[in-house]
Amino acid sequence: MIEKGMTIQVEWSFLWIVIISLMMNQIDTRFTCLAYVIAVIYIGDFLLVQVGIKEDLLKLSYVQLMGLVGILHFIEGILTLLLGAKSTYPVMAYRGKEVAGGYKAYGKWLIPLLFFSIDGIYIPIIAAVVYCNESYVLEPKEKAQKMGALISGFGLVIMLVARLVIRGNISLGVGILSMPLLHELIFMIDSRIEEGKLKYSLPKEGIRIMEIVGPSSLNMSRGDIIKKMNQEKILTEEDYYRQLKASKLIKLEIEKLNGEQIQELCTAQQLKTADLVFLPPF
Repeated sequence: MIEKGMTIQVEWSFLWIVIISLMMNQIDTRFTCLAYVIAVIYIGDFLLVQVGIKEDLLKLSYVQLMGLVGILHFIEGILTLLLGAKSTYPVMAYRGKEVAGGYKAYGKWLIPLLFFSIDGIYIPIIAAVVYCNESYVLEPKEKAQKMGALISGFGLVIMLVARLVIRGNISLGVGILSMPLLHELIFMIDSRIEEGKLKYSLPKEGIRIMEIVGPSSLNMSRGDIIKKMNQEKILTEEDYYRQLKASKLIKLEIEKLNGEQIQELCTAQQLKTADLVFLPPF
């Protein structure tokens, strides 16, 4: 941004960004994003000028802030694509009457932006970019890659819009309003993706593994279904724990997430150490 001459002049009016962000957080955490905050400040600022309460807009570098929003989202998209599925945990939801198992991914990265000085005291400004998303129809890594591409694409578009505003091809108001509208489009696409076929649905037979908490060398993964233990059908978690207590050596019949049927011989202690978490039936 500095190379392109898009420097941001830090004024006390920047405190409005913090104030509005905190207020919008009470409505929905996603509204703390600068794409919404800057748009709300501009709309309020513009209306006050139009009705004559104020003479001029706040001393906020609106266009430069648009560029910053674009850059931050581009970085967030790349980080999401590469690291978005690194930290996940199982979640459950209902889609109609159907039980849906899935995974929630969470990533938070701090990005140092600049230092500014007030009366000789240097104060850092650090941006936090956050990726938080639930996946019920795709594996977390695949979902993170799709969302990362969307977020970084959004960032590139906003950077382009900022340049068009500078060149006078579009008005500042149109450019500012494009940020929350395009940001909402990302959520709409995400919702559309999640309307697909559930990947971690409740099985008709067996119990689905949603998490392997402890260390395990067994050939089982998240999403697999334990169908039988020592030739006995496993329909509930109670069946699983009953077999775990009854035998020291256990022969498992497992259906992998891709539909492959395998058998695994293990000890009860190995299963206890693995500390499996299952998709509950309700």
